[in-house]
Amino acid sequence: MIRILHTSDWHLGRWLYNFRRDGEFAAFLDWLCGVIRERQIDYLLVAGDVFDTGTPSPVAQKMYYRFLAALAATGCRGAVITSGNHDSASFLAAPKELLNAMNIRVVSVAAAPENIAEEVVVLSNRDGKPELAICAVPFLKERDLRVMTPGESYEQRLQKMADGMCLHYQAVYEYARRFSVPVIAMGHLFAAGGQKTADDGVRDLAVGSLGVVDTASLDIGFDYVALGHLHIAQTVGGREYIRYSGSPLPVGFGEAKDVKQVVLVEIFDDGTPLNITPLPVPVFKKMYQIRGDLEAIAGRIEELRAFNEDIFVEVFYDDPAFCSGLNGKIDELVKGSRLQVCRVHNRNCENFQAEQISGEELEDVTVEDMFERCLEANRVEETQREQLRRLYRQVLQEIENDDAEE
Repeated sequence: MIRILHTSDWHLGRWLYNFRRDGEFAAFLDWLCGVIRERQIDYLLVAGDVFDTGTPSPVAQKMYYRFLAALAATGCRGAVITSGNHDSASFLAAPKELLNAMNIRVVSVAAAPENIAEEVVVLSNRDGKPELAICAVPFLKERDLRVMTPGESYEQRLQKMADGMCLHYQAVYEYARRFSVPVIAMGHLFAAGGQKTADDGVRDLAVGSLGVVDTASLDIGFDYVALGHLHIAQTVGGREYIRYSGSPLPVGFGEAKDVKQVVLVEIFDDGTPLNITPLPVPVFKKMYQIRGDLEAIAGRIEELRAFNEDIFVEVFYDDPAFCSGLNGKIDELVKGSRLQVCRVHNRNCENFQAEQISGEELEDVTVEDMFERCLEANRVEETQREQLRRLYRQVLQEIENDDAEE
């Protein structure tokens, strides 16, 4: 039996608004090492988006390399890492020769059709005989999949992308199957029908429906398909063996309630079907969204204070009544606690902007007109309005003076 651990979308170095999350990432990597050791994992697969940007911080790099160095001590026999759309292919590939010596294979650049073998990693058992073939397909850009033709229509472009993706996976599979061992595919892509959340940080791979991969392109004989890019753990097209592991940490508040996981895949050499077991990832730092008027927000904050632990909080003020100094009042409510308020949304102002601007030309509305509408929409008492107008004019004057100095 071969034990494989499928994970993806670490996004090392990512911030939550203005807050660093290095402690959470370090805790996850420590936990992952423990799982690999305890579950006696033979091979680790990381299907893209190792880092959140193509120029990761020194702290993020240090965590990554420290984890890879610790991997050997877990008993894991090797790892295969592919690039995602957030990664820099050249950055991931830079220490390739050094990592090869540690039996860690990085595939970050798409292979040309004549060099498709570059995307196939053949893993051998302790006797030196091939036991597993990994089709390590990195994030494929449009230029990797099609030849652009002047004057082509959107539909033609779409079809060329789909055909190119299908041909690429077919080619890499045909090469891998010649080793007569189980074949596993890796990919960083958006499979048709995949689920995502509003603030999960997933960048569209292409405009519109370009880059969306049909399940048929992946359902061609692979024993397992380890996908990355979508942050919600899920199967694809109802097929248990084609799945996203999802991100191990919630990238945004929209993912806070998701059960994060990595996937244990056990392959048997006697023809027994795959054994697929999702392993839940612990919550290293809680995230909560609070909604309501000021009284409801205050009550919920008091409940969260009682946990006496570090918690990320996002606040939505939904009361139609105007609240002067909302951010300052929220700061007072969390003062002395371990709550970290990442963002305060004043839905009242947001709704006002959407309603007032709709259907109007920007040049028809002055900044003074807009401020008056804001006062009216928020039902500001007349006794307060003159002072607010005076302060507003003062701000405008300061902006104009700054522009003049520039």
